[in-house]
Amino acid sequence: MQAPSESNAPQTPTLAFTITNTHLIFANEPTIERVIRALSSADASPVGPVKWFTSAKSAVPSVVGMAALEDNAASSEIFWWMVKQSSKAESSAAQAGPASAKFSPMEIGKLVNFDLLPQFDAVRKYFGLSAFYGISTPEGFFFEFKDISPTEP
Repeated sequence: MQAPSESNAPQTPTLAFTITNTHLIFANEPTIERVIRALSSADASPVGPVKWFTSAKSAVPSVVGMAALEDNAASSEIFWWMVKQSSKAESSAAQAGPASAKFSPMEIGKLVNFDLLPQFDAVRKYFGLSAFYGISTPEGFFFEFKDISPTEP
């Protein structure tokens, strides 16, 4: 017997990452392709004038060995969307029966009903920025992580 076709099941995005001479990029494949094209184009604008980047950058010293700045609202929104999509996929797989069930990395969805999560805009105000940096000192290396409280728009 052949399993029923799953053409109506939502497609899970393929995640990828790349490292350029200036960026570490983690996203789905089409987004990475667009970012690489944008970085390579002649009219690529720097990220400097973006408000969240300027705020996070001000939390680290002017000279660092390495730094990671993150807009936690943006990255959390992606995660929020992924768990809600996972919940929809689990629901459709359960309705189709055990023949169509597949292993999902979001197995926790069987224990937690992510459909009950509100829309992300309702919780966006709880996510701020973060800055992680490392510097070399005469005593060794110093690393610091700063969680920057969200500001009202």
